Amino acid sequence: LPIREREGEPFDRLRANGFCWAQSVTLVTLVRTPHSAAMLGHISYGVCDLSRARLFYDAIMAALSYGRVDADRRGVGYGQAGTQMEQLLLRAVDRPVQLPGEGFHLCFDAPDRAAVDAFHAAGVAAGGIDNGAPGLRPHYGPNYYAAFLFDPDGYRLEAKVVTGP
Repeated sequence: LPIREREGEPFDRLRANGFCWAQSVTLVTLVRTPHSAAMLGHISYGVCDLSRARLFYDAIMAALSYGRVDADRRGVGYGQAGTQMEQLLLRAVDRPVQLPGEGFHLCFDAPDRAAVDAFHAAGVAAGGIDNGAPGLRPHYGPNYYAAFLFDPDGYRLEAKVVTGP
C-alpha cells in the first residue's frame, strides 16, 4: 500500500512508537540443491534506521540461536552462528521504506518453545510491537507454537516451532 494509505491499527501503534516507513527492495534467491533442504538462499530488505534495526535483530536472532555474520555501515547480515552465510540481510536505505502488502511476513524456525518465548520477549524489549503472544496456534496445526512481532520498521515477523507427531 502507498504510505498515505497506511492508516489505523496497527499502523497508528507503530507511528506512536517512533516507527517509520521506508521504500524497500526485497531480494529473494531461490535455491534447490541435493545437499540443502533450504528453499531460500537469503532474503534482504531495507530499513530506515540501521542502528535501531541492528539492536532489535541482534536480540531476536540471539533468542533463536542465530547470530550476526556480517556487518558494515550500510547493512547487517544474520545466519547460523559461526558461519559467514547470510540468510537475512538488512540494508540501510536513504529514502522512505514501503512495506510489502498484506499477507507478507517472515517466519523464523525456533529450536523449541522456550526460544519462541525468548524471541517475543527480546523483540518487545528491543522496541518491537507485539502482534501475537507466544502460544499454540491450533488453526495452523495441533503442535504449532508461535509468536508474532512487528519490527522497528513495521515488518511482520514470526518465530515458530512444530513439535510432536
